[in-house]
Amino acid sequence: MESRYRYDDWEKANNLYKNNHIKSIEIASSVNLEFPDVTFAIPAYMRPDTIQDAIKSVVAQKSQYAFIIMIVDDSGSDDTVTRKVLELLNKYPNIILYKNEENLGQAANWNRCIELAKTKWVVLLHDDDMVCEEYLEKVYSTAVYYQCTEVGVFQYKLDNLAHKEILSKKFNNNQSFAQMILGKLRNGKPLKIYPKDIFQFIVPSPGCWFFNKDDVIKNGGFNPEFGVTLDGVFHFKNIIYGKVMIIPEFLMIRRIEKNTFLKEDAQIAVIDMLYHFGLNMLKKFSGIRQKYYKILLDVSTVYLANGIKFKYEGKFNIKKLLKSYGVNRFLCILPSKIIFLINCCLLSKLVLRKTEKKVEY
Repeated sequence: MESRYRYDDWEKANNLYKNNHIKSIEIASSVNLEFPDVTFAIPAYMRPDTIQDAIKSVVAQKSQYAFIIMIVDDSGSDDTVTRKVLELLNKYPNIILYKNEENLGQAANWNRCIELAKTKWVVLLHDDDMVCEEYLEKVYSTAVYYQCTEVGVFQYKLDNLAHKEILSKKFNNNQSFAQMILGKLRNGKPLKIYPKDIFQFIVPSPGCWFFNKDDVIKNGGFNPEFGVTLDGVFHFKNIIYGKVMIIPEFLMIRRIEKNTFLKEDAQIAVIDMLYHFGLNMLKKFSGIRQKYYKILLDVSTVYLANGIKFKYEGKFNIKKLLKSYGVNRFLCILPSKIIFLINCCLLSKLVLRKTEKKVEY
């Protein structure tokens, strides 16, 4: 079955500065820093309650690095976010608020955040997520030390605002078991991500990303054509054309709300994107390496599909879906526990991957 997305031309797309005819108006500012090190950019859309928590988590950072908080409100005629941010702006310094003249949409507003940032280093933080107080100190030190394009966190905690009856027992505020073990065994050592790791879907966690503004502009920013999977393609481009590190520590809180990812078509879209992107990457290899990476891709896809179906109580038929993609038929019929063990074995090599001298925070 063909993918709903076109991965043959993803490398060529540059998605920034496409909506310059729609202006972002500066509403208010309490910025008093002349030379900040980092911009925490928060793209906002009609979540006045959660954005308050996101901003307060940034204000609480314990770091030697100076930062500003930039909110870009894309709520259209709705002004509830703007009013909430103005309240906080009067309490805390170094906050600047922009509001788009018209609604840009998710991808375009994320790109607008990149465009408006005035610093070399940018954190893109979702308006319903939060960062832990050591986040900035650790990601900034890692980015500068290794001269990264992007730094992510491999583990995250889930705070379920809605759908608690569905999610709380299954997530229980923990990251995946495989990620947890990897984090403990690496003892906080940053992990460099290579293009071959794409076949095992090793990418930064959703919700919060730290990156070099110039590098991601060169890589084209976020592509709206990829829908709910646009952040995955963003990470993949950074991995292929730049240097991406992941800190295997609990440094952010991701919230699962009553949002589109809980819908079945969004669940399938994620599986579709990751698998077909991997297939496209396989074209760059040949012989034994290509066959080996295909096995990695198939195992990772089956593991991911089992996880998504379990976590979100998906109704889709895993075997039928994956067979239609061309996933190995034998892997499709294996019990999920066996797939879990195989995936853990394949991930174990990441524990032993050498990292340069550990960053001192």
